[in-house]
Amino acid sequence: MKNIWLIMCAALTLTLLAGCKGNEPEVKPQGDTTLTLDIKSIEATAEGGHFEVNYTLENPVEGAEIKVNAEKEWVYNIDTSTGGVISFDVATSYDAEARTCRLELIYPGVYPNPTLTVKQAVGKEHSIKLELVNAAATTITMNVVPQDKQMPYIFILGTGKYFEENGGELMYSDEALWASDMEIFESFGGAFGGDASTGAAAFMYTGDMMGHQFTGVTPNTTYVAYAYGFDNETLTPLTEISRLKITTTAVSDYTLHFDFNVEVDGPNVSIDVAPQGYDGYYYYGVFWAKDVAGASEEELRSYCEQTWENDKAYYSSFFDTPEQGLHFIFNELAFRGAQHLDVELDANTEFILWAFGMDDEALMNTTPEFYNFKTGSVTASENTFTLSVTELHPRKATVKVETTNDDPYVATLVAGDRFEGNTDAEIMEYILENFSVQYINGTMSDTATGLVPSTEYELLVFGAQAGAPTTELSRLKFTTAEVVYADLNFSLSIDKYYNGSELAALNPNYEGFEGTAIVPITANVDEAAVAFYFNAMNALDFPYYEYETIIEGLVADGAVEETTSYYAFEFDTAYTFFGVAEDADGNFTEVWSSKDTTFKVDGCSPAEEFFATPSAMGTRKSVAAEHNRLSME
Repeated sequence: MKNIWLIMCAALTLTLLAGCKGNEPEVKPQGDTTLTLDIKSIEATAEGGHFEVNYTLENPVEGAEIKVNAEKEWVYNIDTSTGGVISFDVATSYDAEARTCRLELIYPGVYPNPTLTVKQAVGKEHSIKLELVNAAATTITMNVVPQDKQMPYIFILGTGKYFEENGGELMYSDEALWASDMEIFESFGGAFGGDASTGAAAFMYTGDMMGHQFTGVTPNTTYVAYAYGFDNETLTPLTEISRLKITTTAVSDYTLHFDFNVEVDGPNVSIDVAPQGYDGYYYYGVFWAKDVAGASEEELRSYCEQTWENDKAYYSSFFDTPEQGLHFIFNELAFRGAQHLDVELDANTEFILWAFGMDDEALMNTTPEFYNFKTGSVTASENTFTLSVTELHPRKATVKVETTNDDPYVATLVAGDRFEGNTDAEIMEYILENFSVQYINGTMSDTATGLVPSTEYELLVFGAQAGAPTTELSRLKFTTAEVVYADLNFSLSIDKYYNGSELAALNPNYEGFEGTAIVPITANVDEAAVAFYFNAMNALDFPYYEYETIIEGLVADGAVEETTSYYAFEFDTAYTFFGVAEDADGNFTEVWSSKDTTFKVDGCSPAEEFFATPSAMGTRKSVAAEHNRLSME
């Protein structure tokens, strides 16, 4: 009786609670409410389209609305706003088999729920076929096979979460995905100083791609690969979008423990790593603690895994097959058994040692274990420095550093006002953290080039080891000499030019230069010149560049090695050719520049003459190499 009484009390309590739920007024049918569809099923072609179905609703409930649930995402844009009509769209099918989707109508007082079945025929064949080769935990391997091997196409891997946004519209609406991609292209291109075309180019391919790999993906995660033909000049799609949903495999972790032993002697660290009761492959490494400060356990795991995947991807790229890459990875990158490492790390810095096991596909399959340690201080050096400038020119200077011992040090040249207002300690810290420093031992003499005439510079020198200063800072300021123009003759001459389309028609080696003017440029320069430089730019831009800027750009491009070189230019565009010669003292001539020069199709010399010149064939590669050198930043 006691148990029965408890059950009865519980039932009474539930009843009372239900009776107290007064915030949501109960919707009661008004009489016998019925909802009837005019038809029970619809046949759709592979192309899909827009459909409408009529229904009859008797004794409607005041304020109630018909709800329609579609079990498949390819039936979308469901609309019940027009009384007596349910409309929806069916996406184009590319499935190899016919497919069905059931729509369920929900309305208060109506039971069972009326249903409508949408039947769609076998799908069309995609213009670009996507094939999944393998979906591992952190790597997706795919084949991409376009019908048109010459057509450029976009190929991207997106996250499933991205495609789930906005009601999953990106999964079935090509127009929505095209619009979304254009935003991505504009943003990506803008980040590199370009436009949407620049951004799109980063995702464009042509021809078949077999065994294409996406590395660094997350285990047990859904992705969507998609591709479509794309005209990057007009920024318009050329085909429908092929989509393929992919889910990576989960990593089956098992417990693997490591013995870590770390001995620290200043910046010098002795590391021993040994797996416990495990004879398989593993990987270990060290990273700065500051780089992962505040990271969660999952984020630390991801950091280790990504480091490993990046290393694998880099070395695998040198092999023809995945099998060859995997062989190298296991034999050269991964570890087995106890390992010992002696290494010098940054002084007075916290580090994290980590290690994890892997499966027979070189995928992480254990949770990484970690060991924290901190390096000690470096020993102060008694080295002292004597700084001098032994040769001074307008654009170069020879600096000399004399030392009293062979302890390592850093020497760098900066603008005279670069560190104005900073303490010596701040300067040394900044250089070690932000400059690409090289440690030097013993007396050094070196010539700095690319300097600006009549400009102050400062030579900074200090002892350093393991990313920390070991001496005080030594400083020497000097000013480069005034401009001296080299007493050399220099000019460029262009006698004739050729149509790249005609050259390509006669010799397939020139394919890719169609629609351009191939121009032999001859430098006329004194034998006393040690080097000469020349280039070209749009004639409208040239007047806005100053002498020193031009010199800087020419030197950055490098000296021209051939007296006669072959370049490719656009037709019907005015160019200015310019250049300088350099003497033995590093002085340049005044900038020689041409009159505005425009190449016309009807001004081209016969292509046969080009091939009749023996040097032309010998410098063909020079044309290709210099094709993109026709602008100055």
